[in-house]
Amino acid sequence: MLFRNEKDKKDDKEQTGGPARVPLLPLRDIIVFPHMVVPLFVGRQRSIKALEEADVVILMIDAVEGIESQDINIFHLAEKNKKGVVIVVNKWDLIEKNKFRPVIDRKYPLEKIAEAYTYVASGQKIGNVIITMGA
Repeated sequence: MLFRNEKDKKDDKEQTGGPARVPLLPLRDIIVFPHMVVPLFVGRQRSIKALEEADVVILMIDAVEGIESQDINIFHLAEKNKKGVVIVVNKWDLIEKNKFRPVIDRKYPLEKIAEAYTYVASGQKIGNVIITMGA
């Protein structure tokens, strides 16, 4: 609860016996009840500005839900702004075994990362390019 002055704060404390102030998070078009889990969307203009200023965009996709329209929008915005994109798949452990098989185009050892970058930049790849570390 927000108070306009000290008198309101004192009156509330005397009437309820509880705290005079509680945290408040202003939200649009949503009512949140205790123990609810809801996504909070950051203001779109600030999100777009952050993406435009970034060097690399990390796009996290829910493995169970799959790629949604918002994921595609973010990807296209990153592509339009010529940003690198790292796609991270969350909740992968919930997917049935052997249901998905990634398409791997080529594997490069870490020592040949420049060669891998050149290959990816050429636009000839048809799947994932993997950088391996160690033996």
